[in-house]
Amino acid sequence: VQNVESYIYFYNYKRIHSAIGYMTPAQKMAELEKVA
Repeated sequence: VQNVESYIYFYNYKRIHSAIGYMTPAQKMAELEKVA
């Protein structure tokens, strides 16, 4: 269970994604929340 939680944290807060402009999903969500 801890490995899954660690990977989810990594995926959402550390790993950059090219499809959303080379930022993390957490950064993208913060950006979208500022606009809304």
